[in-house]
Amino acid sequence: MRKRIAILVGCWMLSGAVAQAGGSARIVGLHAPREVKTGASFQLSFAVQPVVPNHRRNVEPVVTASLDGQTLTFPAKAGKGKDQYAAAVSLPEAGDWTIRVDSRFCQTLMDPVTVRAQAVKS
Repeated sequence: MRKRIAILVGCWMLSGAVAQAGGSARIVGLHAPREVKTGASFQLSFAVQPVVPNHRRNVEPVVTASLDGQTLTFPAKAGKGKDQYAAAVSLPEAGDWTIRVDSRFCQTLMDPVTVRAQAVKS
């Protein structure tokens, strides 16, 4: 019985340590155009909100854009408001790109968005 209690207490303490070590963040208010021209830079803006609101951290999120096994990474910079960020993104090929944000804060919770890049007609 003592062994079971010790194991349960150990697991409980470990789960608390893991939660304090990182946690998770939710990406909200992602503003992205539905369609862009290939090679043209456009701005993405979003907020990174920790799931545990009083958990302070330094966040340096990155934006990824993926198409057919190719993934591009774009750094995000702090915006004007609390937990606000923005990134300049440029998609080099035509297609439906999947856009994600990695909060770089353990687990990131978000639904990816799709941005269609249209080839520039000459």
